[in-house]
Parts: sequence; C-alpha cells; structure tokens
Amino acid sequence: MRQSGPIPADGNLAAFPRGGVAPRDRLTRLVDEYGHGSARRLPQHRNPGLEIVYLRHGHLNWEYEGRRETLPPDSVFFTLPWETHGSSSEFEPGHEWYFVVLRLNGNNLSQPGPFSFPRQLGLSAPDSRSIATHLRNAPRRVWPATPLIRSLFPSLVQELDITGPFHERYVAQLLALLVVELARILSSCTMPLPPVNPAFSKLKKFLIELETRCDEPWILDSMAAHVGLKRTQFSALFHHQTGDTPILYLNRLRVEKARRLLISTQRPITEISLECGFASSQYFAGVFRAITGKSASAYRRGIR
Repeated sequence: MRQSGPIPADGNLAAFPRGGVAPRDRLTRLVDEYGHGSARRLPQHRNPGLEIVYLRHGHLNWEYEGRRETLPPDSVFFTLPWETHGSSSEFEPGHEWYFVVLRLNGNNLSQPGPFSFPRQLGLSAPDSRSIATHLRNAPRRVWPATPLIRSLFPSLVQELDITGPFHERYVAQLLALLVVELARILSSCTMPLPPVNPAFSKLKKFLIELETRCDEPWILDSMAAHVGLKRTQFSALFHHQTGDTPILYLNRLRVEKARRLLISTQRPITEISLECGFASSQYFAGVFRAITGKSASAYRRGIR
C-alpha cells in the first residue's frame, strides 16, 4: 500500500503536527495532501510525492538534505519524494502558507531517480519528462513566486475543499498549470523580479535593529514613527514581511531572548521576563506558552 501523508525522519507520525488534510478518495490519484495556514515548527520529514509550498506572508527557516534555505514572503518552495526537509529553527516565525503534495509515478520514489506525473494530469509524455528533468536538476529549491503562482494556490486549495460540476477535471487543470509554471520558473533563472519597495528596505533595517532592542517599551505608534511610515502602511508592510502583527513579532523576539536566558542561566523566571521587556510575569507566561506551546518552567525543565 502506498504511503500517504508526511513521512517523519524519526518515523513518529504521532509527533507530526501537519495541519494539512487528506483529499477525498476520488482525488488520491492526484493529491496526497494539501493545506493552508501555518505551523509552530515543521519536523524533518519526507513526502510520498512532489510537495510545492507557496509562502504568502512571513519568513520560514527550513533545510532540505542538510542545506539551509530561508523562504521569504512571496516565494515558492518544492521538494522531491526522497528529500528530507523541515524547520531549522526551534520555533518558526509568523507566516502564512499554501501547500500541496502531488502524487508521482516511479519505481522507487524513496530514492533519487526518474519519475513521471499521473496521466490524469493531462501532460504529454515529452512534457512530463521535461518537467521532471527541470525539477531534478534545479540548483536550489526556493524561488520567487510569479503572479500566476500567487493566484493559483488559493484557487487550488479552495477547489480541493469543495465539490461541484467538473470538480476533478478542474483540479487536474489547476495542478497541471501549477507544475508547468514551476518548470518555467526553473528553466528561466533570468525571470525579472518585482521592483523593490523603498518602504520594505526601511522595514528590513528596523527588523534587524529590533532584535537587539526588543526589551524597550515599543508600541505600534513608536515603531511606525521610527520607520517613518503611517500606522496602517506600517502594519500592512510588517504583516507581509513577517506574517505577524508588529506586537506579536516583538513578543516573539522577547520570547526568543527569554528562551536563551532560561537555557543559559539559573535566574528566576520573573526576573527574566522583566529583562526581556514584558510588563508583568503574568503577561510573559501567557505569551511564552502561546508561542512555544509550553510554560517557561516546563521549557527549562525539558532542556535540562
């Protein structure tokens, strides 16, 4: 029987918080899994087919086959069935993703080798071989998403969630268009990138600065003023770049600083929370659990 769903590197399926859904039985010939959302962390795993991820907002810190890749917003990432991949960070930052795992045909997809696409996709044999070659020979796995990728993924995931006239045929057409567009991206490394927004450059500098100044009493108004933007413009750009609201991102940085202190010192948790910029230990406790899934004391015990 064919393996369905993610294949954890340690073999422990119960520990895999995927958040995706299995498609209906009549679509299992094409799609193994799909989803929309985020995850606190993506454990190292493989997929039984071709996984394609579109990162709409925020950043992700991933690695595949030992190579680290940073996924910026508006990027597309793919892995082949034999490639182990997952988070390189203990806690991923804010993000919003769409993903789909497309089934492939091959003698042994757990090992590098030739593969083809299901005939239901409607690709000709020469096109199927050509796309597979582009995927196998790609020099990296992260690429800028084109406007077509950005519009295809929400439509595909939405269609997989519903039923209607010509549903299966429509899904197959969207999947075929997706893999063809991905192959076009890989075959044209000179594809023009979108123009750089000057406001993004200001924001990126501020994000670097905020890492060392996260303990200061920032509020939305002071952050926006520091970058020289209005509140609404600042919040919209901030969310696209980080996947978080400004305050949630600030709390992530503070929790990361607290996490390092919990590991490296014996200092009381209340003292650590105040040093990291939290107004009270109670607020710190709620934020730490929301971001890490554990209390600060349980996290410290687990490390030791």
